[in-house]
Amino acid sequence: MLPFLVRLRLRQNEATVKGIHAVLEYDADALSLVGVSQGDLVTRQSDLVFFKSLDQDAGVLVDAALMGRGLTFTGSGEVATLTFDVLETGGMPRLVIMMAKATPSRS
Repeated sequence: MLPFLVRLRLRQNEATVKGIHAVLEYDADALSLVGVSQGDLVTRQSDLVFFKSLDQDAGVLVDAALMGRGLTFTGSGEVATLTFDVLETGGMPRLVIMMAKATPSRS
């Protein structure tokens, strides 16, 4: 099986984003989710970050949020890396970002 990496990134953030929610749909006949790891944007924050991923029938959900009133992500970067095994060869596996939402701080 061949590994297939998907990187979820936040760009052009000027310390306004408090939370990130993404849903990625994929063809389970062609891809198998191996794991989801925190990206550098999440790991380099000095405050506590909630990070969770769930593999469900509707796809993979990835959530990240700074814990605490008025806190926001500092800078831009990789939120998560999703690793898949390619089960079928002979074409590009179907992977669709169904939703990606950055929630601003409401201080």
